[in-house]
Amino acid sequence: MIKSKVEQILKTGTTRQKIKLYMNDIALLNTPYDREPALTPEQREQIQDLLLFSTERGYYKKLRLWNKGMMYFKNVMALNLSHLYQTFLHLDSKAVASVHKFKRLETINALLDLYPDNETREKALRLAIKNSPKAELERYQENGKTYLRTPKDFYKDEIEARLKQVNDKTWLVKSYINLLKYLTDRKRLPLKAYRDLVKDQERDLISLYERCYTSAIVIERHTGIKKARAIPPYEAIEAEVTKEDLEELNGIIAQ
Repeated sequence: MIKSKVEQILKTGTTRQKIKLYMNDIALLNTPYDREPALTPEQREQIQDLLLFSTERGYYKKLRLWNKGMMYFKNVMALNLSHLYQTFLHLDSKAVASVHKFKRLETINALLDLYPDNETREKALRLAIKNSPKAELERYQENGKTYLRTPKDFYKDEIEARLKQVNDKTWLVKSYINLLKYLTDRKRLPLKAYRDLVKDQERDLISLYERCYTSAIVIERHTGIKKARAIPPYEAIEAEVTKEDLEELNGIIAQ
């Protein structure tokens, strides 16, 4: 906030404006932004002294309660967002592995076609299978010749589990983001630093969700596991603030 505006509020602003100024400074300290506090220690103390006998003390207490809820749920949201990131790393590693494996098999199958007789080709097939991890390869016929490929169900269970984690965690984080939007509306905790944080976290969530989807598509393309396209668009994930969410919020604030 511009210093001249801060000074103007401190001189001629209403008590509520000063309280909001004070709480916005608190929000800056509770967010990861590299921004200088709007108030000096002396100015914060000036507002604190004002609150000792102010009729707006109730408004200040209410903001502090909403702030308590914000602090709790922003940490929970960040934790679950980090869990989603870990799931992405697993999917991404599988995507990279599936590309390498696909290219390796392309090379092996191209080399197999260089062997003119079936006996030599069979020896090469057995050697390739022997030098590959167990159950990673299977034979298949094409144009009367035997080739190697990764079984379609090789990654199936793990990929299904990871994609379920993506859906579950995305829904959960989106639910927390919507709850934080509710917390930071004009009626409760209208502080810019918190609103900026919620917007940034939602952008991170959408980006991460799309990266998970991209990794799943790569796996599908190179393994034949047709699961990736079952992931719904982010906008289609319904995660509204429910009565149970508000009860949990009120429980946290009341502690």
